[in-house]
Amino acid sequence: VLATYEGHPVAVRQDRIVALCFHPELTSDLRLHREFVRLAMARP
Repeated sequence: VLATYEGHPVAVRQDRIVALCFHPELTSDLRLHREFVRLAMARP
């Protein structure tokens, strides 16, 4: 679990698969974008 809201998971990751139930691009917080780029550039 990467993030929660009111005790419920809203961002999860398993290996290189990421699932979100919100749009991180609508915020100014770039942490999830950076993690996505890091995962995308990592070798399997």
